[in-house]
Amino acid sequence: MKKAILLLAAGTLALSALGTAQAAQESKGCAAKIQNIKADLENARAHKNRAQISGLETALSRTQANCTDASLAKDRADDVAKAQDKVKEREQDLAEAQAKNDKSKIRKATSKLDDAKKDLAQAQAEIGK
Repeated sequence: MKKAILLLAAGTLALSALGTAQAAQESKGCAAKIQNIKADLENARAHKNRAQISGLETALSRTQANCTDASLAKDRADDVAKAQDKVKEREQDLAEAQAKNDKSKIRKATSKLDDAKKDLAQAQAEIGK
């Protein structure tokens, strides 16, 4: 009986979180950011994680007080610019390693370049949110 109640509660929580996540996907800008924080807060409360609850409540109040779509767009554009700079830096590192024909440094530089490109793609994906 207890297992059935726990499963039912877990299922209800999962559906609630799914609905909140869908609402956040439909929202954009600060509204989506606030929805995501609220969903995380709900999850933290369900798991009685006091430290996470406190941090998320702070994040929620600050976001509600300070977030504007324009400032969020600027922050995201800044993130893209930083990521682009990092990709350029990693490309230069790779070129230097290739000029020295150092296989180990080429491998490392290639890996770091791949990571930088992933970060750039992620930053670019955030622009539309």
